Order: sequence, then structure tokens, then C-alpha cells
Amino acid sequence: MIPNLNLFSIAGITLALTCFWVTLILVFFGKTKLHKIWSLFNLNVGLWGIGAFYIGQVTDPVLALKIWRVLHICVIFIPIFNFHVVYILCNLDQPRLLKFFYVQGVLFSLFCFATPWVVPSVKWVFDSFYFGNPGLLFYFYFAIWAFIVGYSHYELFVVYLKARDRLRNQILYFFVGTALGFSGGITNFLPVFGIKLYPFGNFTIPIYCIIVSYAILKFKLLDIKVAITRTSVFVAVYSIVLGIPFYIAFGWRTKLVYLFGDNWWMVPLITSTILATVGPFIYLFIQQRAEERLFQEQRRYQATLRQASYGMGRIKDLRRLLNLIVHIVTRTVGLDFSSVYVTDQDDKNFKLGASRSRGVRFNIKGKITRDSPLVEKLNEIRGPVVYEDIKQRTHDFGDRQLAKLEAVMKEIDAAVVVPSFIDENLIAFIVLGKKSSGRLYSEEDLIVFSILANQAALAIENAQFYEDVKKTHEQLFRAEKMATIGTMADGLSHQINNRLHALGFIAGDALDTIKTKKNSNLSPDMQELIIDIEHALNRIQDNVEQGGEIVRGLLKYTRKGEEGFSPVDLDKLIDASVELS
Repeated sequence: MIPNLNLFSIAGITLALTCFWVTLILVFFGKTKLHKIWSLFNLNVGLWGIGAFYIGQVTDPVLALKIWRVLHICVIFIPIFNFHVVYILCNLDQPRLLKFFYVQGVLFSLFCFATPWVVPSVKWVFDSFYFGNPGLLFYFYFAIWAFIVGYSHYELFVVYLKARDRLRNQILYFFVGTALGFSGGITNFLPVFGIKLYPFGNFTIPIYCIIVSYAILKFKLLDIKVAITRTSVFVAVYSIVLGIPFYIAFGWRTKLVYLFGDNWWMVPLITSTILATVGPFIYLFIQQRAEERLFQEQRRYQATLRQASYGMGRIKDLRRLLNLIVHIVTRTVGLDFSSVYVTDQDDKNFKLGASRSRGVRFNIKGKITRDSPLVEKLNEIRGPVVYEDIKQRTHDFGDRQLAKLEAVMKEIDAAVVVPSFIDENLIAFIVLGKKSSGRLYSEEDLIVFSILANQAALAIENAQFYEDVKKTHEQLFRAEKMATIGTMADGLSHQINNRLHALGFIAGDALDTIKTKKNSNLSPDMQELIIDIEHALNRIQDNVEQGGEIVRGLLKYTRKGEEGFSPVDLDKLIDASVELS
């Protein structure tokens, strides 16, 4: 008796639902050629899953043979679509090879559908009809199929060794996903070659489609270790959750029928219900424990940054505050460098406030204008700008504005730029370099940096306000001193004039005395000495007169005028200024 539902059918419907779901996401959210080709891949694999579901139900060998021949058309195009995705992702320049793969795929599909040269028959294996002994062209088809799969992985590996940053991580996702998927998918060929090993690998194909779809669609990629950890936990938990009921249903069926009669199916049903209920809690518990170990270092520096962000408001000195921000960020997170740009209150551009590096040379600009593409982007999204995201979007869409933004970020070696806003005003932004560990910035990192930047915005505004108040106090103090001097000017001028008049009188009396003695019979040396003294006294009188003019000028400047606006003689004004200088 052939069961109505077996593992092959379950794997097929699981794969179909997963791939159709991914296809819908790609259709609605995918915009590039890469997204379109990957959606065709998932649609193709989803159709294979539908066929596999029906194969597990079919009792007619003739119908099973027809379905298998149609399914092999999907199988033929799986590695071709996969290579096309690799071709775009890795920017390969092999159009003839890509065209050859598609042409041979079409030819083998025609042979497979219209002739018995690929799939000549089916046989009963593992409670289902599998395609039987290989046909005349099967070995050629399988050899090319295996070559395309191997060559795709080879190109991925070569580009991975040369790639950097986001592309390197993206290719690593793709490589792991395709290796997992094809290693599972190839188990479907084993019964054809007489190897009686159940194709449990069908359950790994949905995981492959999800991992690669994530790598293609997502820009801010998780660390590959996170993806592998989460996938491993998911597979382990749900293999148990799904496997136990099926093992009970198929392995213990005879015993259950003996014990419970026609109601034997209640045992696997109740078991699956209980496991399905507790399964998510077990998964979340194990995942949380695993990620606590995996993210231990990351959580540590995130906690440090949060604490630092709350203490910045107590610092009043702007330069000290900016130096503290870059010091904490660079040292705590382990960055190559970081810098912070602050609004220049004079021209509203952004000037470099502080920078710090860990012995790594990096490009730096003293000023970034307010009409820069970077500043415009920060004002537009009001959140962190990630260089690898911009680079990928520029590559995908060819947008000129994005290309300008990429150039600006590359010019300052920015991996991430985090803005600091007060209301609607961008008052500063923090430029973060790459992590020294080589790891990418996670979503949690960006959230923590945003919190830090927001707290920094308040601290920077407070520090700027404190500096403005300090400058105002200094100006007021100087103005007060000048006002005091102006008030004292009358008294001071009177005292100075008294001294000048006294000097003038003394010099005049001395000159009169010299004039009376000048014609006396004196020696030549005495006559020469008297002439020198006379000359010195004349200079004293001249300086007394000039000093009096200066005092009168100061009095005019400090006293409030009574005439208001009136014509001015520029020559006299200039002469008076020269006298005062």
C-alpha cells in the first residue's frame, strides 16, 4: 500500500512554499537584473518542489514518468540560473559561456521532454516512483550539470579571494548557501546510480534559497557566523520537531495500529502538535544562548558606548568633548580611525572638530560644505549612511547622485557616517572607519551609534552654547572696561593736562633763562652745551603741545556729541586719526 503522504512529498511542498514566497518578495522588492534572475531561479526550484510533491502521491508509473521528464527540465535550468546569478554578482566577462549554458539547457530540455534518451523509465524506491536507469544522454546531461555547478563555485571562490568588505561577505553567503543547496539536491541522483540513500538533502534546499536571497536582497549583511549559527540552530531544532512525529508515524505504525487501532494517527498528530508548540521556544532559547557567546565582545562595547553617551553632557569644553567622542569610539569598537565634523557657525559648513586613529593612515578633509552629497543624504534619511550600501546601490542602479556620494565617502575613507540632529538641524556627524577586525557593522551597531550621535548632539549644542556665553561675557567685560575708561577720561585728562602744562612752564622758564645767558662770555664748550639744552627744551614744548592735542581728541571721542549728523571734512578726520595713532 502506497502512503498518501511521504517525506519526499513533504520536502517538495516545503520547498515550493519557500521558493514561491521568496519569488514574491523578489518581484515586489527586487529592482535589479540580479533580483530578476534570482526570482527565476526560485520560481524554477518552486515548480520542481510542486512536481516532487505530486511524485510522492502518484500511483500510476506512466504518469510518474511524465512528471519526472517535466521535472528534469527544471533540474536542467537550476545550475544555469545559479551560474547567471554568479555571473552578475561577480561581474564576470564570459557572455559566450553563459549563452552556451542556456543553449545546451534548451536542447537537453527538448530531448528530455520528447524522447526517452534522458529519463527512459521509473522505479519504485522509498515509497515513491523515482526515475529509473539512466538514458543514453543522461550521462552527458549530468556531466554538464555537474560542471556548471563546480564552475560556479570556482568563480565564487576566485572572486572571494580578491573581494573586500561587503562583496566578500556577500559572496561568502552565496558560496555557503549554494554548497549547502547543491550538496542536498544532488542526493536526488543517488537512487538513479543504485545508491539506496534517502534524499534527505531536499530539506536543505529551502535553507539555501533563503540564505542566498538574504545575501542578494539585504545591503547591511549580518556576519556570516551569525547566519550559520542561526541556520544550524534552526535546522537542528526543527529536524527534531518534524522528525520525531514522522519517525513515529512511519517507524512505529504497526505497533500503533496494534495498540490504538484505527485511531493510531492520533499519536503522531498529538506529538507533532506538542513539539510544534514548544519548538519556537526551544529555538529562541538556544539561539539566544548561542548569540550571547557569539556577540559577547560586540555587546560589551555597545554597553560601553551607551554609558559614554549618557555622560557626555557634563563636558562643557567643545574641543575636549569632540576629542573624547573619537577616542571612545575608536578605542572601544576597535576602529581604524574615527573623526567628527561640527557645524561652523559662521558659514554653516562642517569643519573637522577632532580625529583619532589606531596607527592607520587615512584620508581627511578640513571642511565639508553644506551642499555636499553626503550632507544632503544625511538630511534626507536622518540616519546612518553605510558606504557599502551606497557602493552596491550605485553599481545596481547607476545613479549619478549616489556615485557622487560614494566618491565623497571614499575621499574621507568613511565606512559609516552617523548624523547628529537637534530638531531639524544637522549640527554634526561622526565618520567611522573600518573595524580593525574586518567584521561588518551590524544593525545593532548602527542603532547604538545613532544613540551615541543623538546624545553627542545635545552635548555639542551645550558646549557651543557655553562657548558663546563665555565669549559674550568677555565682550561685555571689555565693553564695561572701555565704559569705565570713558567715565574716567575727564578726570584723567585734567590730571594729564596739569602735568603737561607744568612741563611746558618749566621748559619755557628754562628757555628764557638760557636766552638771557646766551650772549654772556662763555667758553665754546659751554656755548655748545647751552645750544643742546635749548634744543631739548624746544622738543619738550613741542611734545607738550602734541600731548594736549591727544588729550583733547580722547575727550571728543568719549563725550556724547550734541550736534548729531553733520558734514565731515575727510582731510581733517584723517589728520586727527594720524595724530591719535
